[in-house]
Amino acid sequence: MNQIIGKRISSDVILGVGDDAAAIKTNPECTQLVSSDSQVEGTHFNLDWIEPVSLGKRAISVSFSDIAAMGGTAKYSVVSLVLPNNLTLEFFQKLFSGIRQQTEYFDSQVIGGNISSGSDKLIIDITILGEVKRELLVSRSNAKVGDHIYVTGMLGNGVAGLELLRYHGLKYPSKYKNIVDSYLNPTARMKVGGNIARSKYATSMIDLSDGLSSDLGHICTNSKVGAEISYDLLPKDRLLNEIHSKSPEELKRIILHGGDCYELLFTVNPDVPIDLIKSISKESGVKLTRIGYVTPKERGIILIDAKKNRETLKPLGWNHFSE
Repeated sequence: MNQIIGKRISSDVILGVGDDAAAIKTNPECTQLVSSDSQVEGTHFNLDWIEPVSLGKRAISVSFSDIAAMGGTAKYSVVSLVLPNNLTLEFFQKLFSGIRQQTEYFDSQVIGGNISSGSDKLIIDITILGEVKRELLVSRSNAKVGDHIYVTGMLGNGVAGLELLRYHGLKYPSKYKNIVDSYLNPTARMKVGGNIARSKYATSMIDLSDGLSSDLGHICTNSKVGAEISYDLLPKDRLLNEIHSKSPEELKRIILHGGDCYELLFTVNPDVPIDLIKSISKESGVKLTRIGYVTPKERGIILIDAKKNRETLKPLGWNHFSE
């Protein structure tokens, strides 16, 4: 396995691949972060639409997104694969090449895992070990009434990219490449997540893998607050208007409820200087957009729609038990 994942070993790794378990030194000044994520063929990806190298990169980025949402750094990965019998050695090698490339991009390492067969679908299971300085840890549970609500990047591109692939396959119009790449090659927001945490103004943060409505709901539930957001403020790619020009309700569904979006949603103290938000955006190279504010719990979660009507925003994003 060393030949596949590479031989670069950090001084913090006491034992890596090749023993019964990995052994690593822990940083006494940091809090350890542990997250796991599974990608299942037919549910999370379709091998007709994605090359094995890209699939490896995607699996890592999706997993690292949870660490980014806490302001942390992903240090080590443990990768387990369940392989169908028809998978070729060449596919496996390219898959792990993508995994290695993406972990190295984030200055992380694969330190172990497992390979087995017996499934009719490819399953990629990744456990991430990360860390964050204790005073910088950002959770879902500390949003306060009056806080401003921000998101990074654009909303809805992940699901829109998936829908383009379902309709066109890989022969989609080239002008939609950035949208399709949002699904095929998502980027974990590690840099901006770390910069937000280091500002010390963030009161809560979460990634939007389940969709805006569901993940905003998670913050409100954990923080025991409500929220009000404006549809007109939600950042979206102008091409989404073109794709759904005849179906504004479908566009609204994608923006509000579409999963497979690895942007970050975060809340900040209302006294935060706008120049600080701008500096985080500039340093990270990521757009930050204020979309609303935190309200008392009894008000619930309210959406002000494009016609200025107020409606309750129900969590209709990805449900892990609905498939």
